[in-house]
Amino acid sequence: MPAFLPFVLIIPSSFHDRSRHPRACQELNIHEELVAGCFLTGHPDIKEPVGGATLGFGEERVFLFGTGWGPLGSVSYESILWVAVEGHEDILKRFDESRLMLLGHKVLAFRAREYAGGPYVVVEWEDAERRRHDGIFCFEGLAADSRARSLRDAILHHAVHHRRASGARSQERFAGLLEAFEVRRCEHCGKVHRPPAPGKEKSAA
Repeated sequence: MPAFLPFVLIIPSSFHDRSRHPRACQELNIHEELVAGCFLTGHPDIKEPVGGATLGFGEERVFLFGTGWGPLGSVSYESILWVAVEGHEDILKRFDESRLMLLGHKVLAFRAREYAGGPYVVVEWEDAERRRHDGIFCFEGLAADSRARSLRDAILHHAVHHRRASGARSQERFAGLLEAFEVRRCEHCGKVHRPPAPGKEKSAA
């Protein structure tokens, strides 16, 4: 039985699946869904890992789904502080023993990733009481790195688009999020460029 544990977190290789939650898409006005690997931890309403998680992007919030029709939790775009792809070594720094125990039967599979590798997507956000959380999604299998980057870029895209549409250009958090998104976009095309924060003039070279 232990030999099978490293494979517990493997998810299907599909990238987009817009028909997994049609009822929720209609009721919550979700216009895009993206498979999100295995959600490990990082939302107070979700007490255990969610295998085969899906993110649904609405007008003001991103919703996390499992196998049921309804969302298990959600985060507003305004509350998102940072999104990144990290490796196992960096992710371990986010876990103490008490948090590891929250992984339940997936804790051994998580530890095994130290040798198997695989990327994680980390979404740092604040709740209404200004408490900081870091939602962690892990990816395994075919094109795991590409799927993790696609999820990161989708979250950044929707968060930045919403903040632009809601006139949040002057917010410091938006500036940081936009900067992260622009830097990552430029890396994809081979150009390294870190734009100035909105409202600030570009410093002289």
